[in-house]
Amino acid sequence: PTFSSFYPDSLDFVNNSRVSYQISETLESGLVRWIGVSGIPDNSIHIIDLDSLELQGDPGVFEDWQLTNDLGLFVDGAIYNIYWTGTDLAGNSVLSEYVLTDVSFDTTRPTVDLTYSQYIVSGGYEMQVTATFSETIAASPNPPLISIDYQGLVDVINDTLIEDIHIEGGTVWNYTTQIPDGGQNSGIAFVTVTAEDRASNQVLAAGISHGDTLLIDNYFPSCVLEYTNISQDYLDKEGKGNDEIRIRGDFNKPISQALPLIGIAYGDSTSDSFIGLLPYDSAHNDSTFYWSVELPPDSINSGYMLVEITAYDWANTEISRDSTFNSQLFYVDNIPPALGMTDTIVPSGYNAYPGWINAYTESCSIFAQIPEDPSLPFNRRGGFDVQIRNKNRPPSLWVTISNIGSSYG
Repeated sequence: PTFSSFYPDSLDFVNNSRVSYQISETLESGLVRWIGVSGIPDNSIHIIDLDSLELQGDPGVFEDWQLTNDLGLFVDGAIYNIYWTGTDLAGNSVLSEYVLTDVSFDTTRPTVDLTYSQYIVSGGYEMQVTATFSETIAASPNPPLISIDYQGLVDVINDTLIEDIHIEGGTVWNYTTQIPDGGQNSGIAFVTVTAEDRASNQVLAAGISHGDTLLIDNYFPSCVLEYTNISQDYLDKEGKGNDEIRIRGDFNKPISQALPLIGIAYGDSTSDSFIGLLPYDSAHNDSTFYWSVELPPDSINSGYMLVEITAYDWANTEISRDSTFNSQLFYVDNIPPALGMTDTIVPSGYNAYPGWINAYTESCSIFAQIPEDPSLPFNRRGGFDVQIRNKNRPPSLWVTISNIGSSYG
């Protein structure tokens, strides 16, 4: 009698003791022996007698068959030689035992560790995922697959991993993909892998490490600026030379790649303008930063100063000028108010006469040209004085007849 169509065959990897074989005729007896030859030691000789059904030679084909007398006491990690023998009904034995060598018995499921070319990315970035398995992964008949759930409208579903040909052993596989755009695709991307080893043991979800460490950030960074005049705290968004100004920047997300820098252009980009100022403090998990500047003197620096930010978010996306708010809100006023002589003075009271003030004058209406400067009438410490002097009688001194802080019409 003859045996053929064996499974497992020599050098195969298996995770169970199911077999396939074909016999040329019905046998009187037959057996299979598994003998450990290397790997994890198995000092037992596993002898499995074929039962009457398994000895039938018509048709004599058995596929993926669990032998009745197989106790399944094989050792994970052991390597076996398998021997087949039998005797037909006429007492003829096989000419020699059929030997299948170095069959690896493996019931351990593979695990995989995922790494990424960058862990915080944004749309358009070409990212490489590297999957490092705990053992050799079979390339066929079921190649390893990867899926990426962006929790949005675009996902990767069961795309094929590519074996890294520079690393022997079939344990390292790569996948390259372009990150999708759109805020709906932002957040943690969940990466899963489907793969099996040479013995058909599959990777379980619990065997995937770092499948939830990829962050997609498709929201552009933005910043709202606020200004505080430390030297003259009654002023709102304005100051003059030598005033200390605190600038606060509130970002819509943490800025942690590098400290954000500011630059300020005064007037018409004077020599006092600068770039690259570091913050002196931060708050709210690196989403709020503070800078301190001293305003330069000289009238050439007057006007609205322009504050520009250099900052990058987690995904290395640079903040744009359009996403920086209140960047040209603070006014530098280094020009003193230009007040001239009064115009017409109109007295009122008993026997009042234009151009004269007598003992019975109750009030005066004084007309003066005042520059268009809101700091004069409206700010708490702004305003102007009216002074008067008698040109003909000594002492000929100017005397203030109003106080800063008074209301003016």
